[in-house]
Amino acid sequence: MGQLTIIQPDEVRTGGADSRYIWQNRKPYHLRVYNREIQVLPNVPPSQHGSAPIRKKGDITTFSKSSRLRVMRKLNRVQGQLLGDPIFITLTHRHGTMSTEKFQYAFLKKFAPKLKEIIPDLAVMWRLEPHRNGKPHYHLIAWSFRKKIKLKSEYYARQIRKAWRDAIDQHDRSAELYACKVIPLGSFRKTMSYVSKYVAKEDDQISQQIEGRRWGTSTNLPVGAITEVNLTKDQYENLKNIVRTLLKSKGKPESLIETILGSEKMMWTWLEPDDIEAVLEFLGIPPPISHYKTYRKSGQTLPSSEMLEQIAKDYGHSY
Repeated sequence: MGQLTIIQPDEVRTGGADSRYIWQNRKPYHLRVYNREIQVLPNVPPSQHGSAPIRKKGDITTFSKSSRLRVMRKLNRVQGQLLGDPIFITLTHRHGTMSTEKFQYAFLKKFAPKLKEIIPDLAVMWRLEPHRNGKPHYHLIAWSFRKKIKLKSEYYARQIRKAWRDAIDQHDRSAELYACKVIPLGSFRKTMSYVSKYVAKEDDQISQQIEGRRWGTSTNLPVGAITEVNLTKDQYENLKNIVRTLLKSKGKPESLIETILGSEKMMWTWLEPDDIEAVLEFLGIPPPISHYKTYRKSGQTLPSSEMLEQIAKDYGHSY
């Protein structure tokens, strides 16, 4: 049987030469639980293939299908319970007045820093999209960790609109009416609807007319795993059976279900938080469901079940 090593969450993700990893031969699968996603991967040491590739100017010219999927997965991982209700911001400029490069500079170097001043404790996801005529515009979803402030109020909308007009140096009546639109977003369902309609789409032929990063998020956006658990083969099979039942009850096509559950080594799927709680509770996987609920609301990283089990053993208790 493999040796159990207790580690801190950050050590799992570094992947450096000195990093350690939870490894048990009797538990060959690793479950990661996010706000609206569960993911299972082989329980193996992290890959050490070096750092991410260095980006060069002009090497991003399309918004690929894999990039679109990453946008959707990122949003499903956002722990919205830690944030106030978001707003949706669209930024444009009068055609023929700015080059694409100047437009991107206005957003990244002028507007983005000002938005951080306007919205305290800002968290944001942004997307650069080419219009039908090839000219770019930006879509943003903005949150604040200060849940009591009302981003949907005219007070914030007015400041945001002015900050964008200042960034592009356009102050005529047309710019006041159309350059910046601010729309309140309430439920997660409405947020996902806007992402699907405006953020996770692109005409591949038009997109080649502009260069540069297509989307990004602020580094403080809370999208980390809420808890991580090592699974036995039997637990993984039970998990797939539960997920299959849930997806069927929601009317998902059989072809999609088979695609999600077809691999013997890994899987991921989107589920509502209540469904994820039900899955964990049914499987009886430590930590108890009450711990999961507490940590999901707090935004802290919940220690893995193996870590909790070891702590309990150290104090002479069973978990």
